[in-house]
Amino acid sequence: MENEQSRRRPLVLGVSGWHNSGKTVLCEALVAALRARGWRVAAVKHAAHGLELDCPGTDSTRLWDAGADAVVLVGPDQMAVRERLEDGVLDDALARLGAGYDLVLVEGFKDTRLPRVVLQMQGWERLDELGAIAVVAVGEVGLTPGDGRLEALVECVVAWVENEQANRSCFV
Repeated sequence: MENEQSRRRPLVLGVSGWHNSGKTVLCEALVAALRARGWRVAAVKHAAHGLELDCPGTDSTRLWDAGADAVVLVGPDQMAVRERLEDGVLDDALARLGAGYDLVLVEGFKDTRLPRVVLQMQGWERLDELGAIAVVAVGEVGLTPGDGRLEALVECVVAWVENEQANRSCFV
């Protein structure tokens, strides 16, 4: 029997910034912090320059190269789905994930309108901050593991996520 949590759409939070601004560093830290609190977290990563999921010559690559519309790789403890798309649209990825997660972190997709953390880099064009729950000036280098600002930012974002989830629970 489906429980209330599995039917509810997950909360979605974006992390936007230019290349090397520290988006992945922040997402890694958020995933770890939220998983430690028992949250089910999914991540969607924008691969603007394309992606390569498999090694040339493998059976799954051969099926893909033959024209399969989708190839699913299933291992003992993980699964990967590769589907052909006409346009890489965030809504399609979110729909594929379904409702089995508490939070979906969306890395990249700078032009998408959703609540997000914006990492602004010195010397780069300023990103749109509409919908931002936090804007962080990360300098010329970006956030890196061990950066003193990272822990405080993670605490702030986790507090926002927990508050949003609590408010959503009132209306389910």
